[in-house]
Amino acid sequence: MWMCPRCLCGLPRTAADRAVQAIANRIDTRGDGFPLLFVNPVGRAYEGILEANAYVPRAMKKRIRIRDFQGKEIPYAESEYENYAPESRKHILFEARVPAYGYALYRVITEGPDIDPDAGNCIAATESSMENGMIRVVFDEQTGAPCSISIKGTELLEKSCMFAVYEDDRGSWGEDVFDGQMCGSFRVTDRKVMEVNSMRAVVRYLLEYRHSEMMADYILEKNSDRLKIRLKLRNAEKQKLITLNVPAAVHNPVVYNETAFLAENKVCGESGNKEYYQHRFAKIEDGSGQKGLAVINDCIYGFHQEGPEYRLILLRNSSFARGGRGPLPDNLEGRFMNQGTYDYSLVIIPFQEPLSHGRLFAEADFLHMPVECPEDSCHRGDRRRISDLQYAGGVRQHVFHAILLHGLN
Repeated sequence: MWMCPRCLCGLPRTAADRAVQAIANRIDTRGDGFPLLFVNPVGRAYEGILEANAYVPRAMKKRIRIRDFQGKEIPYAESEYENYAPESRKHILFEARVPAYGYALYRVITEGPDIDPDAGNCIAATESSMENGMIRVVFDEQTGAPCSISIKGTELLEKSCMFAVYEDDRGSWGEDVFDGQMCGSFRVTDRKVMEVNSMRAVVRYLLEYRHSEMMADYILEKNSDRLKIRLKLRNAEKQKLITLNVPAAVHNPVVYNETAFLAENKVCGESGNKEYYQHRFAKIEDGSGQKGLAVINDCIYGFHQEGPEYRLILLRNSSFARGGRGPLPDNLEGRFMNQGTYDYSLVIIPFQEPLSHGRLFAEADFLHMPVECPEDSCHRGDRRRISDLQYAGGVRQHVFHAILLHGLN
């Protein structure tokens, strides 16, 4: 049977969605409150902060408590960040564990908690810095990017990061060696603390370059050694290349980037071409491998490496594939690409002891395939469905089985 490429590319996502729904349909919902189902599509257990957006009638007037699969109450925090319907929904954050290729069930009960949600809070944030007891991040008030990232007192940035803009008159295939000159960088127009609670802090920077805009949300979670970054770029440039420049504080830098199922040192610096390919991550470490920075991303381009400075390519505002280079008319006669709005998710991991490649692959997997929580399936009742996927003990490893049984039916 012939199938068009577009339909074929959508099959894995469709199979995964149907598998999650198959599990949700067979969850035992008996008990107090309503269940929150979390499904992990990755072959490694997830441990960290989970978030769920749950429907709670008159949410602003009600308090809740969270119980794990053993019935034990656990601490949580309510978040206003990206909760667009606070009168009827609660955005909940709590620490959890979901097994590899498995699921975990938590319960929400609409009554006041016995645990102080702010007890033991070690997260702090201002417009210029944030820290969680493990890492500390300081922001440059001009570039809107980190100028200091330290872990346990060890500084891992040589100087300030920036969102830089370079001239790039190549075609869409990048037919020539990149030698563009830097023509500027995004600059801060506003900054604010979006939230600080016992589970995470969020600091937002708004930036602009000429007619382009960027919004950078920096997220630091409890007990985490990762700085998460969410970017929204509204681009209006022509024949430009936009990068995030991260200057690592390392000597004799060694760079590992993800290739096909491997992490390899492909950056030699011997040729004139300093543009390299990557899939989802790169690690910049010193010659001993003891300290450095790793950057995980969901971008579609490669990166440049200038000594210890890693330059992640966010966007190329190129022209069509014309087999050459040179300026084009800066009007509607010039055919330019990549105008519009783009979203990115990044993770920066500073380290002062060897960082394994296995950890990098796991972080990249979770960035691209995060733990899922089906929303609006928070029903009450005595409903019980008997099946091989029946909830027992809170966590099961049956996602693959569900995909085989239900994914493509």
